[in-house]
Amino acid sequence: MGLNHLPFFTDVLNGRMTFLPLEETCQSQYKVKVGNIYQIRLRHMQDDEWTVSVLLNPEKYVPDGIVYPKVEWLGNKLISKLVKWSTEITKNEFKSTLSLISVARYSQVYQDLKEKYKEMVKVWPEVTDPEKFVYEDVAIATYLLNWLSGRQHQRIPGLSLSRHQEDGAA
Repeated sequence: MGLNHLPFFTDVLNGRMTFLPLEETCQSQYKVKVGNIYQIRLRHMQDDEWTVSVLLNPEKYVPDGIVYPKVEWLGNKLISKLVKWSTEITKNEFKSTLSLISVARYSQVYQDLKEKYKEMVKVWPEVTDPEKFVYEDVAIATYLLNWLSGRQHQRIPGLSLSRHQEDGAA
């Protein structure tokens, strides 16, 4: 017998996330360890005032400090981290990878490279799907060529591209 999963169920409309610990029985079945169920709740109080709380049954909850967090950690550390993460303004949000290149140029170079390497699909020696792998590799190469060509003024250590390689004439 041992812990296998700690699934959770979300109720977004009511601001709740419930964690249900599953344990494997001797018969390879799974059962919920009822005493160790806990819930994180977000409630709107008024205006822009919110509260975050953790609900559990302290008489039945048996923490191990690893899979089942200690009550003190849930009440102090987790709540303060959730509040911090939900209120901090991130300065460096990740851009969409498509925002890093010209989609029009990508489409054109991709079509050119697909045409150039279409013969590879016909002579593909592997048992895998040649269209998937050849064209997937062409798509990745196209993206990298476009991304790198936009960085001509930046030196990337250990990398040099000649002009004809960037234009897809490799």
